[in-house]
Amino acid sequence: MATKNRKTATEAQVKSWKSKYGQRVKVFTIIESEEKNQTVHKAYFKKPDLVTVQAADAAHPDDPIERNLFQYDNCFLGGDEVFETDDEYKFALANAIARSFRILTGEVKNA
Repeated sequence: MATKNRKTATEAQVKSWKSKYGQRVKVFTIIESEEKNQTVHKAYFKKPDLVTVQAADAAHPDDPIERNLFQYDNCFLGGDEVFETDDEYKFALANAIARSFRILTGEVKNA
């Protein structure tokens, strides 16, 4: 099976993002397969922090799609152009960015 990697970010760009944002830099990958060909689409984003999540919620308290797109606008770093030009790819990435902020749970007991 032949694999095509779409032009994404350069190694230098990824290194620069990692230097600036550290472990918050994530990569989201979609692999499309058509018979013997495979296309890999990659997008890089910084994991949202609490300030970004709060701002998204304040800006769009009743619209989860707009909240996710707000986070996309604030966290997308670069990658395959399709994530900016195709609504389905953009929506998939926006949802992945929103899900990357973990909401942890724990157990509360009497001391």
